[in-house]
Amino acid sequence: MPDYKMHDPRGWCGDPKRGAAMGRAEYHADDTSAPVRLFVRRVRLHGDYDANGTYWGGGYGTLPLYWVASADCEVDFCVRARDRAHAIEQARCQYPTLACLVTPRFGRARENQSRAIRSAWPKR
Repeated sequence: MPDYKMHDPRGWCGDPKRGAAMGRAEYHADDTSAPVRLFVRRVRLHGDYDANGTYWGGGYGTLPLYWVASADCEVDFCVRARDRAHAIEQARCQYPTLACLVTPRFGRARENQSRAIRSAWPKR
């Protein structure tokens, strides 16, 4: 399973003392027509920031953020999509011969953990 923190930007222009990074760089395979296996995961945002502190912008009405990556993180990019199916559709546009797409779904324990984290997050 790929690690979301592998290509995590290190603050504004590479300097965390200057503030949060704005988005992440995209990494794509040299041959996008080759069969590739990708993972798709929704990135939970707290306000406009992910858990790593990267700024994604947005606000009310912005589509959710999804992370698409290969197991070795050679392919690593994010898309805004209505839902998981829409994110997969966008990944297929960039990788038309997508051999297998793995979409990990977390069980109830993970959902309950997410609820607990959200409830502990300070209200605005």
